Amino acid sequence: MAGFTKRQREIMAAVRPLLALPGVTERETKTQLAFAAGVQFAWLSPAPSGKGLFVSFGLPAPLDSPRAPSVQPYPGRFTHHVTLEGPEGADGELAGWLKEAYDFARFRAARRSPRSR
Repeated sequence: MAGFTKRQREIMAAVRPLLALPGVTERETKTQLAFAAGVQFAWLSPAPSGKGLFVSFGLPAPLDSPRAPSVQPYPGRFTHHVTLEGPEGADGELAGWLKEAYDFARFRAARRSPRSR
C-alpha cells in the first residue's frame, strides 16, 4: 500500500481482522483505508510519527478512555482517534469499539435508506 511503512502495514494486518464483519466494504486511497457498512465507520491512516497507525472510528457518544484522547464532534457522531504503535494494540478493547462503530454505522445507514421509510 502506498503511503504506509512496513511497520504500519504490520499493524494494519492485525487490525483488519477486527473489521471483518458482515457486509463491510473496504476502500483504499493513497493515505488511508476506509471501512463502511452502508456508511463509513472506520479509517486506518499513517500516524504522523511514521511508525504507528491511526485507527479512527465514529461512535454516537465520546469515549472516556486514555487510549482515545482525540475526539472530534461531527453532526450525528463523534470520531475517535487511537494511535497504535504495534500490532499488540489490536486487542479486545479496540475490537469492541470497532464493533460498536460498525453497529452504529448500520443503524445510520438503515435510517438513511429509502426502504426503511
